[in-house]
Amino acid sequence: MNWADYKDTQYMVCHAMLLSIQASIDLATNMAVIKTPRRPDTYRETFHVLGKFGIIPKDLAVEMSRLAGFRNILVNEYTALDVKRVFRILKDDVKTLDAFKNLVKKFVNEAVA
Repeated sequence: MNWADYKDTQYMVCHAMLLSIQASIDLATNMAVIKTPRRPDTYRETFHVLGKFGIIPKDLAVEMSRLAGFRNILVNEYTALDVKRVFRILKDDVKTLDAFKNLVKKFVNEAVA
C-alpha cells in the first residue's frame, strides 16, 4: 500500500467514526429532550444527563461523553490526529457504540409500544 492509499483509508476511518459518534450525539440529544427536564449545553453533557436520570447506565454515559470529546478532536484537529490513538479508540469503543445503539433501539421500541 502506498502512502496515498494509507491516508485515504485513515480519512475514511475517521469520517466513519465521526458519523457514528455524531449520530449517537443526535440520538442522545433527542432522548434527553424527551425524557429529562434538563437541556444539555454540550455534546459531552448530553450523555451525563442521560446517565444522571437513569436513561443509560452511568458507566456508558462516561464512555459516550468521552467519545463526544473525541468527536470534537476529529472535527477540529484533524490535521494533527494521532493514528495510534484513533486505532485504539476504534478498537476499544466499538463495543461502547454498540451498547449505546442497543439502548437506543430499546428506547425507540418502548416509545412506539
